[in-house]
Amino acid sequence: MEEVKDIGNLEAMQLYAHIYRTLTEVSASWNVFKQLFLSGEDNIHLMNQAASGAFTTIQRSMYGYVILEIAKLVEPAWFGKHENLSILRMEELLQRTHAEDAKRISATWLQIAHELIPCGVFAISELLIQRASRLESFLARQHKSMTRSRL
Repeated sequence: MEEVKDIGNLEAMQLYAHIYRTLTEVSASWNVFKQLFLSGEDNIHLMNQAASGAFTTIQRSMYGYVILEIAKLVEPAWFGKHENLSILRMEELLQRTHAEDAKRISATWLQIAHELIPCGVFAISELLIQRASRLESFLARQHKSMTRSRL
């Protein structure tokens, strides 16, 4: 994944960095989880013999972490008057950002989504694909209205 370094809007750039970092960490954690707990009966049997209680705790903690991080990313943009560090908040900020920068972020979200699909993190992948598509539609409408105003 290639990180977008500068998108003009400082607040959007900071939120993007947070979302990008979170998605990268979730993807890495999910890969480790799959290697440990979803790679076959032999591994499960070995972990149960070695330290059943410890591996059960690790399994629950890792799975809970992945689900919690995904849940935080798909929260509404605002909770009362407080903003959430979520994809929907990022979408709001991008609507005030230069179109080229928003397109780069949209493309990066699609790339991240496609990398997460094989990891089994479907909920976040689908949301990223949906948001990238929505952002592209917004940019197309914005371009169309700017073209009309010039005529």
